[in-house]
Amino acid sequence: MKIFLKKSLSMLCLFIILVAYIARIVWVNHNNELTKINYLSDNESVNFNGCLLSVKEKTLYDIAAFVAEYPQIAKYYRYAGSVYEASGDEQWLPGIEHELVVKINIKNISDKTVGIPIFPIICGNTYNNSIQPELFSDINSNLYEIAPGKNMDVLFPYELHRLNFREENYNNLAGQKFSISISGYPDIRYIALTDVKERKAKKQEIADYQKLISPKGGTNTPIIEDTPRNTIMELGGSYIKNGCKLEIEDCTVLRNIKNYKGYDPSAFTFHSSKDIILDDGIVAPYKDLDGTVQKGETYLVFIKVKCTNVSEVTKNLSIYPYLFNGAGNDYCESCYEKTWEENRAGRKMDAGETRHITLGYYVALRLNKWKLPDAPLYLEFTGMNVENADMVKGKADGGIFLQVQ
Repeated sequence: MKIFLKKSLSMLCLFIILVAYIARIVWVNHNNELTKINYLSDNESVNFNGCLLSVKEKTLYDIAAFVAEYPQIAKYYRYAGSVYEASGDEQWLPGIEHELVVKINIKNISDKTVGIPIFPIICGNTYNNSIQPELFSDINSNLYEIAPGKNMDVLFPYELHRLNFREENYNNLAGQKFSISISGYPDIRYIALTDVKERKAKKQEIADYQKLISPKGGTNTPIIEDTPRNTIMELGGSYIKNGCKLEIEDCTVLRNIKNYKGYDPSAFTFHSSKDIILDDGIVAPYKDLDGTVQKGETYLVFIKVKCTNVSEVTKNLSIYPYLFNGAGNDYCESCYEKTWEENRAGRKMDAGETRHITLGYYVALRLNKWKLPDAPLYLEFTGMNVENADMVKGKADGGIFLQVQ
């Protein structure tokens, strides 16, 4: 009997605690408003982190129409990109059937250069999707930031996957309510998209797309393959990214800047020339953040690069490779950039155009890893963590390396 009473009392205590906990939750929620979503009009400019956002166009594409209108992104919609093979079947099915492209004018009203944000797309309460960074980069010609006072039209391409929608909703995408999420909890703000235009694919565009995604991978649109990751290229090789081909014209390693023709002190990007070059032209010794001067020689490495837009559309030139030593166990960032064509503004390159650029690297010898001035040097283009790379042993560790010396 005593055991029964003890168990009963224990159960009663647990029940009282549970009721108190539920009552507490109800009371807290009762006294706090539910999070509200603030829907903003796409007909008005919206202030976002020092920028004004103005929605200009909203177009819902059939995927064939999308690829036809933006041929520079066709490479993302070939076999293994937009097409998969059904399990146990030889039928080829498109993975993406529709694309929603939103053109937004972004004006930088701050006094600082700002990076372009990527906003997720919302459909009702069930669908939330972002954008492939590579797709965003290519469709906007490598546009990443906006200077103070400038404004630019930016395209936001949203891939709409059938698997993420209810069947009846996906078959009626034009009738769905889409929004762009520009801020999350607690200040949730969506820009509601209205009057979305439909762009149906034409008969020839459908035929071209079917050829593009065929098992043979054929296409009427020239596709320039990017240099794949995990690649080490020897002297004389070329790097291709986003329709631009990069070739090395010259590499100069020096201790005295007076020995380099064409040197421009204003071309240093995040160092002052006075921090790197001494009065007699010798490359300055390396200093730690606390001002301590490190032992060992320092060098400047200047690399002349020829870059050609081999695609059929205008591109924004954007290259920021790291310089690696031959063993792959040390690197440094570019601190000097100069274009030879001073009459050309910005980084835009027309189809077929060639630009010449000089990249400069301030190399402080660490533990004799670099063995300059005559040791092999490589540019690395992915910006990945490739700490296990070793060019001597042929290990790229996922990186893309091009030998420059």
